[in-house]
Amino acid sequence: MAEIIPGGTYKLTNAKTPTLVLNLSDDRRSIAGGDYHSGSNQQWQGEGYYIRSLSGSDKYLAVEGNLRDGLPVIATDRPAIWDIRPDEEDLSVQRIYLHNTVFNVDLANVEKPSPGTVSTFCDVTNL
Repeated sequence: MAEIIPGGTYKLTNAKTPTLVLNLSDDRRSIAGGDYHSGSNQQWQGEGYYIRSLSGSDKYLAVEGNLRDGLPVIATDRPAIWDIRPDEEDLSVQRIYLHNTVFNVDLANVEKPSPGTVSTFCDVTNL
């Protein structure tokens, strides 16, 4: 399992569409894919096993509700604990999983993602 380097700054890129990175949306809660422009809403920092937006909002990558496919990944004041693990088919790709689960961050419309596509959970056993 790869570690999030404390204090490291990251852009979170979708492996299938590398031009799309995770953005903290204007509402400061939604997480969506967007074209890369290096703005602070596209920069994330590893704090142990937490992932914090560098948009100046002090929001963390998190989820609310019962875990299931399609559950939106959101930004909240309360951080979730994440694991970073290599993709089973492409070891050059790292996936972000909710700690000790099979649920990882992905885009809702993974087959035809475009800017604004909402970020959701997907159970990797269903891929």
